[in-house]
Amino acid sequence: MAVRWQALKRGQRGQLALITALIAMPTSVAVVFAAELTALSGERSKMQAAVDAAALAGAREIGVSGGEERDIKGYTEQFAKELTNQTIPHVTTTFKAEQLADGAVRIDGVGTRNSFFGNMIPKGGFVIKVRAEGEALSKRPLCVVATGSSDVKRALDAKEQSRILAPNCLIHSNADMELSDKAAIDAGAIQASGIAEGLGYSPEADEGALVLRDPFQSRVIKNKKSKCSQGLKDGVVQQRRETKGVHKLSAGIKRWQYTATGTAEFRLGPGEHYFCQPLTIEQQGKLTGDNVVLIFENGALTATGDAKVTLTGRQTGNWAGFVFVSDRDNEADTILSSSFVDKLLGIIYLPNGDLFINAKGNVAEDSLWSVVIARNIAMAGGSTLVINDNYEGSGVPVPMGVGSQTRSDEDGTRLRH
Repeated sequence: MAVRWQALKRGQRGQLALITALIAMPTSVAVVFAAELTALSGERSKMQAAVDAAALAGAREIGVSGGEERDIKGYTEQFAKELTNQTIPHVTTTFKAEQLADGAVRIDGVGTRNSFFGNMIPKGGFVIKVRAEGEALSKRPLCVVATGSSDVKRALDAKEQSRILAPNCLIHSNADMELSDKAAIDAGAIQASGIAEGLGYSPEADEGALVLRDPFQSRVIKNKKSKCSQGLKDGVVQQRRETKGVHKLSAGIKRWQYTATGTAEFRLGPGEHYFCQPLTIEQQGKLTGDNVVLIFENGALTATGDAKVTLTGRQTGNWAGFVFVSDRDNEADTILSSSFVDKLLGIIYLPNGDLFINAKGNVAEDSLWSVVIARNIAMAGGSTLVINDNYEGSGVPVPMGVGSQTRSDEDGTRLRH
């Protein structure tokens, strides 16, 4: 009797355990599924944040003059991919971006991940779909580009108390940029394809931007008629050194090395001036010219001491809009260390040359507008490079690819969806 009673109790306990398990199973499934949905909601939020940020980044690139010529689509997709790889690496994501007819950027994202139930609930796992559209509210004038080179990590470098002042313009480096000591950049927008080291950026610099191609890379610079080697006599460069008086130089080829020192002035006539050798303005010398472009096949401009430089770029012809150019084979440094480089109205184009500014005051502040494109830009001392953007009425046209063709009262970017 006792044996049968114990067997009955064991049977009842087994049935109770089975019933309890059957009851608990749906509850456990519901708990796990609820946890999955909570995680899914967080993952979707992170994916949405990624496409929002990518759409704004793409729109910002379009907002740069000439942005339509770059791979905005690929850049936007990669931007979103890198963000999701950091925030939700367990979710497999794909992105597709497109540049819309009105200039906006749209990006769609799809994310998939396995579910706790072996992709049976739901079948195939969880799928997340997101979309964002960003638009540029205005096109920032492209005013300063440090194009960089393969052997130099940093393309824009400012130290001590130097400064770039370009309130409405975009300042861009195709590599890293660095501000040290009390150096500063105050611009409409600042970005680097590499990283932006140091403080002093206003607004904060964007990193990882698209590399900007040289807008004038297809332009032929060298003058086939220059025959600069003819400027040598027995292997020695002929020199013209003036110490006083005004010396007018007509447009054309200059095979000698020119220096204005003391109180001498070189006054350039309208047109294209091809220099085969360096041009130096020192002490209280002057270099002036309206409707001119200086093209250096060799050497470059050096302005030191209290030298005064006042130049207005070409208004017509093949070099309209340019004020200062160096040949692609010319790696000479352009050095501006005088505090009286008042006007450089037009484009300073040094495709394989470096620009060094180490003055005690403002440089180019009397220019209605200026654009600087150089391999590397270095600033020091108390110099301030002033970049104005008053394009209208200057008399010097702005070539396509720089400056700004359209303006808006609104700045920045925004999300449309």
